[in-house]
Amino acid sequence: MTNDLQLFVKQGLEKGLSREKLAKALHEAGWPEDEVKTALESYADVDFPIAVPKRKPYLSAREAFMYLVMFLTLYISSISFGTDLFQFVNRWLPDAVEYPYIIESTTSIIRSATAALIITFPVFYWMSRVLRQAIARDPEKRSSKVRKWLTYLTLFVAAGVIIGDLITLVTYFLSGEITTRFMLKVVIVLAIAGSIFGYYLWDLRGEEKETPRNWKAYPAGFKAFVSIVLAAVSIVAISGLWIAGSPAAERARRFDERRTSELQAISYAIDNYWAINKSLPRNLETLQSTRDIYIGSIVDPESNAAYEYALTDSDTYSLCASFTTESVTTEPVNYNPSTSKFWQHSIGRTCYQIDVRKPTSPDAAPIMIK
Repeated sequence: MTNDLQLFVKQGLEKGLSREKLAKALHEAGWPEDEVKTALESYADVDFPIAVPKRKPYLSAREAFMYLVMFLTLYISSISFGTDLFQFVNRWLPDAVEYPYIIESTTSIIRSATAALIITFPVFYWMSRVLRQAIARDPEKRSSKVRKWLTYLTLFVAAGVIIGDLITLVTYFLSGEITTRFMLKVVIVLAIAGSIFGYYLWDLRGEEKETPRNWKAYPAGFKAFVSIVLAAVSIVAISGLWIAGSPAAERARRFDERRTSELQAISYAIDNYWAINKSLPRNLETLQSTRDIYIGSIVDPESNAAYEYALTDSDTYSLCASFTTESVTTEPVNYNPSTSKFWQHSIGRTCYQIDVRKPTSPDAAPIMIK
């Protein structure tokens, strides 16, 4: 707003001209509607000989910090919420071309996304409530530049996501690759981005309306929207916690994962030993002490008991370990048939009968003995 416009409005009001007459004159002079409205709203509508300026809203550093935190947690919550839903779809509608172990990957992603959702969404909700109450007490705070900039930035990002989502949908449709799994993910992105865009667009359009001071005074539509969002986030967070499992179960799974990796390493080391000596080692201690052969560990990471190793023939041996969980993978991973069976195990002692992989012979997959 220019000084000329401000001075014109001030002098007009002091001469007793009505706001409608001033606005009409300014419109006829070519001034845009928003600038005229802002100039007139800069002065209080009170009966006084001179124009009384309204108090300009002052945004403290604390409020700026709260707006920044609110929108940051909004972005993180939205991404985490969508990530959880994507992984739910991946688990319930698995792609036939994916490897069986992908379920472990989805569990790890769900665990991280759920943790982020549980932390950031309550912060976002609390910040939104505090700032909305502050606006209800002082409506002038709606003019905060930080609030408006972040709101329009959010609308821009949400609009970009919606447009990108629709472009992807049309692209896949034209390519003939539309599947139920893909459509669910499109709907998820559209619902999240659309909800954010719709809410903040409604919030900007309602700036002239008085912000209610209590929950009962809010419109029914607004209360229904908030209730649906809270219910959806709660359901997704609880589902994520259920899929992630307890911390004790996760620790047990990680111990079994390490056992599997160490058995693989031992199997590779035995193959190297055979390539050098044309025979199998007598025991794992001999294997570990052999020069030019590296092996990380030959003992269980939890009990510190040595893994069981026994010769069953001149080129065949068995490896055994005690697992605390049952593996999820039920089919061998085709890219490495010689060690894929290590990822299959039952609870308790599990042994694998393994043929040494000779440089001149094809790979032989180990056989699990329950």
